[in-house]
Amino acid sequence: MVYAGTRGLKEWAKREGVHYVTAYRWFREGKLPVPARRVGRLILVDPAATEPTHTGVTVVYARVSSADRRADLDGQVARVTGWATG
Repeated sequence: MVYAGTRGLKEWAKREGVHYVTAYRWFREGKLPVPARRVGRLILVDPAATEPTHTGVTVVYARVSSADRRADLDGQVARVTGWATG
């Protein structure tokens, strides 16, 4: 019996930003971070685990072309941070 709301491994991997082959390997090795089970040829992920797990963390990477431009780095970081959080 397939429960309403159950998603396949392929849909879960796409939503999480993980390649399907990687998610399948995790499933085979028992390392998938969500409960899943095999039903025939399908791999179904637990409905409670189908919600995105992204925590909203944003990383800002900024650099300058040379050491003499190092003073511009703080301004660049401030602009990129403002854009990323806006």
